[in-house]
Amino acid sequence: MNKKINILFLTPYYSQSRGNSTTARRIEAGLSKAGCVVKVFAYDEEAWNEKVKKLIDEADILHILHFGRFLEWQQMYGEVLTKPYVVTSGGTDVNHSLQVEDVDKYKVFLRDALAVSVFSEDGKQALLRVLPELEKKIAVIPQGVYLPDGDDGEERLQLPPGSPKFLLPAGLRAVKDIFFAIRPLMKLKNEYHGLTLLIIGAKLDEDIYQRLTLLQEKLPWVHYHNEVDLSQMKQVYDWSDIVINTSLSEGQPTSLLEAMYFHKPVLARNNGGNRSLISHRENGFIFCDAEDFYHFAKLLLSSSIKEQIVQKGADYCLQHHPIEKEIAAYLEIYQKRRI
Repeated sequence: MNKKINILFLTPYYSQSRGNSTTARRIEAGLSKAGCVVKVFAYDEEAWNEKVKKLIDEADILHILHFGRFLEWQQMYGEVLTKPYVVTSGGTDVNHSLQVEDVDKYKVFLRDALAVSVFSEDGKQALLRVLPELEKKIAVIPQGVYLPDGDDGEERLQLPPGSPKFLLPAGLRAVKDIFFAIRPLMKLKNEYHGLTLLIIGAKLDEDIYQRLTLLQEKLPWVHYHNEVDLSQMKQVYDWSDIVINTSLSEGQPTSLLEAMYFHKPVLARNNGGNRSLISHRENGFIFCDAEDFYHFAKLLLSSSIKEQIVQKGADYCLQHHPIEKEIAAYLEIYQKRRI
């Protein structure tokens, strides 16, 4: 580009450590490194005021994350978009927001976008099932891996002892189904007495948090840690032996990408987002039920297959999910579709 493009990135979350903020921070960092001028407005965290209106006026392009949440915000404030915009759609959009009975309220907004990006082919097909007219607008752009370096003096996290160590990075909300793993891990603990489980993520649902608190009283090997800054997640992955994902649905979980990048084996539930990253028995394992979970976890703990899985996972990330490749795809959209 001859002129630095001025982008306003609109995300539901930026400060709170969760999937949307991880995506926002990664794309912001990548675009800034590529020479763009990037400002961020977290529309579910920050106040709407004249300063933000000025940011919109100064922007060449708006890049909007999560169309379901954004439309709720837009309807609340009555803000009319006069700048060209790109929409990036994640798992909650395609798996929950985009229901057939609600499709009309999204149709015009998505149709008028310069482009709609999704993280996986599964996400694209979910959109096309209800909005087939978007075919030419949809771009599949897999997520890149991005974990910022922490400060040299960064405080070390206090993480629980035990072996083997299972890590479940997930905010406490229903779709993450964090209690699913308890039964197969209890069975596995009969053979690995030092087994420990750490669930780490934002406390988003008070009822789930209370259930988890009660469970910890009965099962002292189950631990919970509130969200940590993205720069501290390397410490968490270093601590773990196996990283798991129990979500009922996913867009494309960055936690699995990060784990694979840091040479950790992954064990994930059978859903479209997880399958977009994991080739079963090649770079990770996909489970369908509790028996699968137990069987594949035990296989990772008791056989030489772990090293092959780990290496293929790391190789896969380097080949298919470098942040530079993701950012180049967005830049191409801006260049070709700018008004």
